[in-house]
Amino acid sequence: SVETAFDAGGRLDVVQGMVAGIEARSPAFLQALAEPAVEHWVKPARGTLAWHLQSAATSLSYGQVGRAAGSLDKGAPLLEGAVPLECSEFLYLQGKVLSAQDDGEGARSRFREALATQDHPRYRAAWAESELRIRYQIDRENDFADVLAQLDGTDPYVLSIKARLMAAERRYPEALAVAASFSGLQSLVTRAIVHSMMAQPTEALQACTEALACPEATGNSRL
Repeated sequence: SVETAFDAGGRLDVVQGMVAGIEARSPAFLQALAEPAVEHWVKPARGTLAWHLQSAATSLSYGQVGRAAGSLDKGAPLLEGAVPLECSEFLYLQGKVLSAQDDGEGARSRFREALATQDHPRYRAAWAESELRIRYQIDRENDFADVLAQLDGTDPYVLSIKARLMAAERRYPEALAVAASFSGLQSLVTRAIVHSMMAQPTEALQACTEALACPEATGNSRL
């Protein structure tokens, strides 16, 4: 329990974090939290914006782009009065759908809007990846200095796209160093991509094999 796991200072930090987390979320979250505990985790009520967002994210994780788009369409009328976290997540998921539909410009626009609404590492990484998708040219020198300048921090998603942008600039040793600076599935996937760009299939295959063994490798991350 919180009481036995932390000292007084630790308990205070947890309580303060809980208050901040609850304040940032919508009334639907509070309603779900107040429901009888019939499941092991809080789930948004069916038909709420949070429920549609969760459904869209789950569909995207399994490559079901049409179903994800449908969930977002149903959730769109509920955006009025939504908290910033919900608005930014809606824009982010819209960007993911548009990216899967090969609408790079539309995806970039949505990711920028999501980032402007809520500065989150996932949104920043998604925006940076959209820049890579749109601007990368395989037969020319690529310059992503303007994008790299906005990728600070140690979040795995940010570090992953940072390494890939460096690789796109043919700065392979630096890209591999960034990929090695963190651990887990994202690090292995990044290594696989960089080695592929370096025409090193053996190393890329090894990274893929290790990635498939990660507990986090579920859904379309295995594709």
